[in-house]
Amino acid sequence: MKVKYYSHATFQLLGDRGGRLLTDPWMYNPIYGHMIWQFPECPVPRAEYVDQDVLYISHDHPDHFCIRTLELFSREIPVLIRQYDKSIRMGEHLKRLGFVDVIEISHRETLALPCGLTVTLIADPYSSDSLLIVTDGVHTVLDQNDCIPTMDDQVWIGQNFDVDLGLLFYSGGSQYPACFDMSAEAKRRATEERISAQMQGAIEAAGRMGIRAAIPAANDMCSYRQPEFDLYASALPVEFRDYVVRHGAGLEVLLVSPGEIYSFRETADEFTNYFTDRAAWATAANALRQRADVMSIADRLQKIEQAELFDHRQFQRLMRQYFANTGKIATEASRIGDDIVVEFTIEDRAMEHSYFIHRRSGCWNLDHNENLQKGTCIDLHMSIRVSAQVVALAMAGKLTWEDLLNGHYRISRPTKSFDQNEYEFWELLSGFTAYLEHTNEQPKLAERGRIRGTRPDFFEECVGW
Repeated sequence: MKVKYYSHATFQLLGDRGGRLLTDPWMYNPIYGHMIWQFPECPVPRAEYVDQDVLYISHDHPDHFCIRTLELFSREIPVLIRQYDKSIRMGEHLKRLGFVDVIEISHRETLALPCGLTVTLIADPYSSDSLLIVTDGVHTVLDQNDCIPTMDDQVWIGQNFDVDLGLLFYSGGSQYPACFDMSAEAKRRATEERISAQMQGAIEAAGRMGIRAAIPAANDMCSYRQPEFDLYASALPVEFRDYVVRHGAGLEVLLVSPGEIYSFRETADEFTNYFTDRAAWATAANALRQRADVMSIADRLQKIEQAELFDHRQFQRLMRQYFANTGKIATEASRIGDDIVVEFTIEDRAMEHSYFIHRRSGCWNLDHNENLQKGTCIDLHMSIRVSAQVVALAMAGKLTWEDLLNGHYRISRPTKSFDQNEYEFWELLSGFTAYLEHTNEQPKLAERGRIRGTRPDFFEECVGW
């Protein structure tokens, strides 16, 4: 087998019999609320990029499930996805795009593909994610992307597969601490702690899964409109390698760069095109931000965002309907969490709309700030501020509510810590998009992701957005 690194979580696995499987294709930028740009970018030409035998999409996040990129492919190509329940509609999205061979694979299911590759899928029970184990009968590769398998699944993989190479999740981004009201020193410490915990977790998971060699993956991106977030970015591949060496983990880390191929014969020291330190990465990221096509897209998006109008009555009506529906689902499933109160302020030019989103006795509610304060003792978990214009984009369908997690919120949480209740709050907000889609309340859904560009030389000539 040969493994070609395209960028981020996109790899081509070329089997011994010639079968080509491409994972998580993503070429168009920006994503995640107009905030994230693929970096370093994929250097592969379009003709090669789309010439594949099968696609695998690990989950529904836009850096793995990019609609604009998928539109480049033949609708006849088989697309492998995890088997989901009705709450995640990836299969429906693919069929609406015209793909006629969407193959849903259940947890721990093994499937032999006509192209000569055999795959086994592992589903993350706590998220929409999945990983794929791919073998051609000679070599076996584990494509982890963002999936964190359970301890039982990690052990099961180690017992049932001889994994030659892991495309390993080693460090992920977060709105914490960049978007939080904290001192610079507190943010620095929080970033170091997050990265260390993620890298240690990656080493331990690799050990349980029997992974002997790894390519650090699923982390080629930067916050292209907020360069100050570079200080709180994820670890670089070279930082992961150095961490592994310092801790004597016995894992061979291959610093393969976009466009390079690993054929199971190369040694780690043959790959030398990686960023050697954070300063080199930041210099190159700033050069990308100053590129004419990138600046043009940023300017256009800013004008569109500023022109959007927020309808606070519609927001209140639909959010309350969603909470009522969520309460019914939680009651039926016996999922009644603890009480939590979050102040949610929407900044609409010269005025503010301030609400409390709160869960009491298992039921979520939305109230005006002043209404809940009357005669109520409030144990506030955190306060959130967000622009009315980006909320309007999420209400209309141009953005998702999960998009807003990537640099749009400003959060104050001075006395509380992240806990299960806060996790459920963020999941609640992210789930609002699926409810709006299901109830046909997003009139501009067709415009989602349309204002994006790709590397100027990806096409024979630059294509408009």
